[in-house]
Amino acid sequence: MSSHDTAVNTRAERRSKRSRRNRAVVAWTFFGFVALQLTFFPASMLWPPIQDGEYGHKIVNLRNHLKQKPADRPAIVMFGSSLTGWGLNPGAMSNVKAAPSRGAVVYNFGINSSGVMVELACLKRLLNAGIRPDLVLIETHPWFLFEGYNHVHDKHHFFPVNRTQLQDFSVFMRYDANPTQLVFDWAWNHVIPWYDHRHDLQNTLLPKWVPREKRIGVWDYTDQHGWEGGLTSQSTPLTPAEVLASAKYHVEAMSYAPIFPESERAFREIVAVCREAKIPVTLVRMPEMTVMREGPPAFTDKVEKFYADLHKDTKVRIIDARAWADDAHFTDGFHLYPPGSIAFSTRLERELVTPFVASFAPSAGTNLIR
Repeated sequence: MSSHDTAVNTRAERRSKRSRRNRAVVAWTFFGFVALQLTFFPASMLWPPIQDGEYGHKIVNLRNHLKQKPADRPAIVMFGSSLTGWGLNPGAMSNVKAAPSRGAVVYNFGINSSGVMVELACLKRLLNAGIRPDLVLIETHPWFLFEGYNHVHDKHHFFPVNRTQLQDFSVFMRYDANPTQLVFDWAWNHVIPWYDHRHDLQNTLLPKWVPREKRIGVWDYTDQHGWEGGLTSQSTPLTPAEVLASAKYHVEAMSYAPIFPESERAFREIVAVCREAKIPVTLVRMPEMTVMREGPPAFTDKVEKFYADLHKDTKVRIIDARAWADDAHFTDGFHLYPPGSIAFSTRLERELVTPFVASFAPSAGTNLIR
């Protein structure tokens, strides 16, 4: 073989080696990238704020409260929407502010952009995470007895898909009107989860790196008990006439709509889940403006029938807190300003929390199962 042929073969071998090496680099890069994306899901279970800042910070905060709580003091957790998030102010309760050896843990687990199905999903999330409250409070309000008010604005689903966890499908797939579309929307949003949730990650770890218009700062306005009352300062104040007009508009709209069967089914499932877990559960009818409480019969009759039937069939306790805040305390006809949240919360303490704490008999178990 000539020296020329040898040189040609050597160059060919080098090109072949470089080609194999490049293919190996591409393959390892691809598999490494896929593996990195797959780590998002276990990572988000270990540190929930990277997927959903509001929920994640609340569950981390609640765990810290439970770890510090004396074993002979009860833990009361209220699930709900922004009506609860803005409305329940445990810090206004004297029992919560008491010395650690005497006080109870009352925690506000209200989640924005949510309805009854999300309350059910969050209850199951906590139970799956090994958190077992001594008493569960469930927000209920006519708003969420009707279909349109349970859906998020951008999609016809019950919760934003970017905030939906894999474990939520056990709930949402049974309630969503289009479960196939739900799966597609969720999958599309999680094709590259670390990228898709980069703002949650940055907001959690490096908030100053996030452009101001993309900052997710719900927890900046959330206190140690989960109350989101600080968010009221971020909303544009309405005049009393505008607040009244808003409430009247929605009452009128609900007067012509039927009770949403899925809402009824979800409330009943919540009661069943709590009873299976041997956790007392109470529904709390949130404060309403006078125009809603004294609305037209087309509205009030079917709402009252819903609660009467629910109580008759399940025997669940339902606290009527509709008149526990003045009309002037509503920001938009539904959400409470801080003075309204104080009035509601102190009355709830008097009617429910104090009697429950007085009669509480701690079990041998713990609120943190694992």
